[in-house]
Amino acid sequence: MYPKFLSNFLIIGCLLLLSACSSDDKDKNNELPEKTVSLTIEGYVETTSFTHAEVRLQVADTEFYGEVDALGNYSIDIDIPESQIDSFVRAEAIFPAESSIRLVSLLGSVRTLLEKSGEDGVLVRTELLDVNITSLSTALSAVIETTNDGPVISQSQYELAYHKIDASVVFAIATSLKMLINDSPYLVENGLGLPEKFIDIYELATNYNEISLYVAKVTDSVFDLFVETKKEIVREEGILASSPSKFSFIADSYYLPSKGVRLILRDDGTGEINSLVDSVDITWVQTNNAIIIDGADLVISSNYNEFDSSYEETHYKINKINWLSEGSNHDLIVIDAQEYEHSQNEEYKNSVFGDRTDLAIALRSSGMLPVSDKIELGKLYSLPIVTTPSEIINPIVEITSKYTVKVLDMRFHGSYESGGIVDITFPEINESGELLEFERSGVWYLDYDDKIVVEMPNGVKLIYCFLNYEYKDLDWVFVLEDFEGKKTARFYTSFVQNLKGWEETEISGLYQLTDPKYSFWWPLDHYWVELKTDGAVMMISAYDSDLSGSLEDDEISIRHGLWKLNSKNNIEIRQYSDQSYKDCDPLSWNPPMNSDCQLHLVRNWEIFSVVDDQTLHVKSNFQFFSNTEGENVPSDSNGGRLNLESTLIYHSVVKKLSERPINIPYQ
Repeated sequence: MYPKFLSNFLIIGCLLLLSACSSDDKDKNNELPEKTVSLTIEGYVETTSFTHAEVRLQVADTEFYGEVDALGNYSIDIDIPESQIDSFVRAEAIFPAESSIRLVSLLGSVRTLLEKSGEDGVLVRTELLDVNITSLSTALSAVIETTNDGPVISQSQYELAYHKIDASVVFAIATSLKMLINDSPYLVENGLGLPEKFIDIYELATNYNEISLYVAKVTDSVFDLFVETKKEIVREEGILASSPSKFSFIADSYYLPSKGVRLILRDDGTGEINSLVDSVDITWVQTNNAIIIDGADLVISSNYNEFDSSYEETHYKINKINWLSEGSNHDLIVIDAQEYEHSQNEEYKNSVFGDRTDLAIALRSSGMLPVSDKIELGKLYSLPIVTTPSEIINPIVEITSKYTVKVLDMRFHGSYESGGIVDITFPEINESGELLEFERSGVWYLDYDDKIVVEMPNGVKLIYCFLNYEYKDLDWVFVLEDFEGKKTARFYTSFVQNLKGWEETEISGLYQLTDPKYSFWWPLDHYWVELKTDGAVMMISAYDSDLSGSLEDDEISIRHGLWKLNSKNNIEIRQYSDQSYKDCDPLSWNPPMNSDCQLHLVRNWEIFSVVDDQTLHVKSNFQFFSNTEGENVPSDSNGGRLNLESTLIYHSVVKKLSERPINIPYQ
């Protein structure tokens, strides 16, 4: 009986096992393979005289290769699982190892590239300029990856870093890389070859401190070659375009923070340019090679020449613009311009014209943020203005003091739908440098969703646009001033108050005024102040003036002064000097006028907001004084007078440090 039972049991078990295996095989056979997405990318490589170059496209962990033909063109097919459609695509042009050349271009996510490629699935230069792999794309990629603190692996990382770059730094790096490619023997001869610690030029470009030092050395030693190379870059065929892509509309408003101008191109071929000093009407036309602009001759500065009693003007004349790269709502453009000096007493034919080639971020109108995202009703804001709204009270007529106010405090009341009242605080300065403030009311309302209009009590109209631009991790604003038909403009930061006054017990410490990561043009640039608990101040500045790559003791400057919390609960920092402007120890906070040691410089810090535990947004009042004696300057009873030379009210970002960023000579 038992053997028969066991035999039947084993037979049934085998049948069940075979059935299960058959079911698994059937399920596997019914599984559909994962869908794939395909794309062809075609572009151009700046090959110069090198042959046997190839392009590598990296998509997630997969690499695709293609050869570069004799004309510098490449075409590569990519095929990836649909699940990787959001993977980022990175293009590299690979040259023989001995050349030390590696060119890079960051293209975007596969999803973004497919959208741009259209129905044929072939992505070309007219659809995305970044398919061109050049010294400019390499510099842009290096700055983006440096800003990102590492390789970019997503479209969101790319867009965030793109919103923070400094276009002038991109152009300087590109120029230096181009020189290393084209003029390597000459540079080596002048001690400017690729530093030995780097395998290739891209590795140098992504090392912020080293490329900063290298650019400084190049511009110091072979400046003429540097300038000519900048021109050569933009002249090379295939590098730039006359539009961002074939899908883009040219007519738009373009905001250029680094150049301080807004450029408006209208559909009918007219337009205008607004800047800090001037506004002009223009006409424009698109050709196959560029956007040609006529009438864009701007006064960018004006100074009074006492010798011939006339104003000397500096002009910036834009001739044409081209596109290098296109972002989600802002582009990189190249500006071909001329700069010249002109005196009102001379004819223009006597002016000396200098060519200018500039790279700039250009935010389009789609890059404006809704006002409701940036202005909360009832809160206090410090917003930029264009023209200083008042003059020095009771000035000494014999002293020409400069007084500049870049920001005003404003508090908005009412509603976004109908506007309301805005409380505005106006500063005034008397001849001794004392700050007085009074409040007036104006009217505000929204002009569409991305502009807020403030009508000041003095008849000035201010129109604010909040920019989707995060250079130096700050909020940036464009303000257009309209007064009796004259338009001028400024780009600047905005602060919102989240803290009132300083806590005296928490003030002492180290405060960084210059962040080295934003000092590309000044290698090893440091500037901080140390506020001691006893009211003493040390001000330390440093700069690698001999471009040696390290700081020597004589490149570090240390000044001394005093500080205290004043009656307005602001930090006041004072620096004193003798008649030769050397540091001195004052007899008191306000030394008598017959003392050899007098007040020279004052910083007044009004804390506005704390961004994190270390970063402070501060409204600063910066003043210079001189102790002038002479028959043309009235004196007080002590035989002298402390004269206010200049005042500047502006925004500054101060970072509280836990330790000194560098060692300083023994004190």
